[in-house]
Amino acid sequence: MLFGGVLSDRWSPWLVMLIFRTSRCLIVAGLAALVWTHTTGTYTLQLWHLYTFSIVTGTIGALQSPANQALIPSLLRKEDLTAGNALIRGSTQLTSLIGPALAGIIITSVGAAWAFGIDSATIAFATLTLLLIKPLTHPLQQLSGTERESVASTKRSRGMIGIREGFQYAWRHPEIKAMLPVIALGSLFEFGPWSVGVSILVYNLTGEVTALGTVMAVVGGASLVGSLIAGSFNPRHRGILWVAAGAALGVGSILLGRAHTVLSVSLVIGIVVLITSYVGVGMNAWWQTAIRPDMMGRVLSLRMFVRLGLQPVSLVLAGWLIDINLTMMFTGAGILHLLTFLYAVLKREIRTID
Repeated sequence: MLFGGVLSDRWSPWLVMLIFRTSRCLIVAGLAALVWTHTTGTYTLQLWHLYTFSIVTGTIGALQSPANQALIPSLLRKEDLTAGNALIRGSTQLTSLIGPALAGIIITSVGAAWAFGIDSATIAFATLTLLLIKPLTHPLQQLSGTERESVASTKRSRGMIGIREGFQYAWRHPEIKAMLPVIALGSLFEFGPWSVGVSILVYNLTGEVTALGTVMAVVGGASLVGSLIAGSFNPRHRGILWVAAGAALGVGSILLGRAHTVLSVSLVIGIVVLITSYVGVGMNAWWQTAIRPDMMGRVLSLRMFVRLGLQPVSLVLAGWLIDINLTMMFTGAGILHLLTFLYAVLKREIRTID
C-alpha cells in the first residue's frame, strides 16, 4: 500500500490504475478459465491456485488503492470534491448491496466460471472508461517556482525514500500529524468489535446466520443515505464533526453491548453508520485539498496504512475478549473509543479543520 502511494506520485494515479486494473482483469479471466477447465474435467483446480489468486489480487488492490483516491482531485474542482466523493462512495455501497445477490443468481444459474468471466468483463469495461478521463488543469501549475522544484525532486523518489518523504510531509503537517494517531487508535477499538463482535451478537440473539444479512443490509443502506446527504449538503466544521462521529461510534459500541433484539442492533448500527458516512465523505474531500499534489498518493496511502495496520490486532483482541464476555468487550471498546476522541477534541489542529 505504501509503495502504491509512491508509484501513484511518481507516475500518475491514472497510469497506476490503468496498469493494475488491466492486470486484475487478466488474472480474473485466467481464474475463470481454470474454473471452466475444472468443471469440464480437463484440469483439476487446486487449493494453491485460490491462495495464489487471493494473494495476487490482494496485492494489486493494495497497490492501486492510493491511486483511486489520489485521482479524484485531478478530475474535480475543489468545490466539487465533496459531491464527487459522495457519488463514488454511494455507488460503491449500492453495488455492494446488489453485487452479492447478482453473483449468487449467476453462480446458481450458469456456474462459477461464468461468474468469474462476467467479473473479468466488468473490470475490462471499467478499465476502458479510464481512457475517457480528462483531468483538469494540473494543480502543480498553481505552485510557486520553489514548490515546483521540490515536486520535481520528489517525482524522482523511489521505494523507501519516497515512503520516508511521505512520512516527513505528514509529520510537518499539523492537522495530519494530529489526526494519524487518532485514526490508528480508532481503528483498533472499532474494527474487531464492529465486525466480529456484531456477527457474534446477532447470532447469539437469534441463533440464525441469516439475521446478519438484515443487519448488513441496514449498514449498506445507511452508508448510502449518509453519503448522499453529504453530497447534497456540503459539511462544514469538519474537524468537530469528525470528533462527533468518533464519539458516536464509542456510544454505539456501549449500546450494542446492551442490545437485546436484532431491531435494536440494526437501529444503533444504522444511526452510527449514517453519521460516519456523512462525515467521512467530507473528510475525504478535506484530505484531498489539504495535501500537496505531488504528495497525494503517499500521504493517502499512509492514512490507509495507519487505519488498516492495527485491524489484525483488533480482530485478535476482540476474539479473545468475546470468549470472556461479549458485553464487556463492547463496553470497553466504546469507552476507549470515547477517550480517543476526547483527546482529539482537545487538539486545536483537529477542532479548527473546516
